[in-house]
Amino acid sequence: YTVAPALWLKAKQWAKERGLPLTCHLAESDNEFNWIKNQDDRLDQYLLKVMPKNPTKSSQDALKDLETLVKSLPWRGSGLSPCAHLSKYELLDESTIAAHCLKLSPEDIKLLADQRVKVALCPRSNNRLNNGLPQPQTLIDSGITCGLGTDSRASSPSLGLLEEAHYLHSM
Repeated sequence: YTVAPALWLKAKQWAKERGLPLTCHLAESDNEFNWIKNQDDRLDQYLLKVMPKNPTKSSQDALKDLETLVKSLPWRGSGLSPCAHLSKYELLDESTIAAHCLKLSPEDIKLLADQRVKVALCPRSNNRLNNGLPQPQTLIDSGITCGLGTDSRASSPSLGLLEEAHYLHSM
């Protein structure tokens, strides 16, 4: 949700030219879903905090510029789900690995299956961040190839895939 579609397209082309998959976080949280579909002030505030400010302007003017930029992002409040947003720009295909995929409608699941997107489940990270838990059987039953990921040490107790598998199995 923080990557402009034009940059996504460049990354996709770069990966395709090298025969590499393109990995993204997708449908990970309610905030992400709401920010893309309707708008979400919490994510607006986060972006304003982490985005670099123009050092040649006063801090108040620099912040106003960023507020204007964030509110003008065309994919913010687009009315689309995160999956439909990426699909609109033809960014989902068999070379896409989407991490998380927790906030999916039946239409999103069908879209991922039709585009042959692979999903990396990160259940310990999702649990730690209170984003919910994956529904692997629903994805698998829809024909989606699923694997395991650990996300990062920022949100997971370790990067051990066997530990991730054990956790998923115990859910």
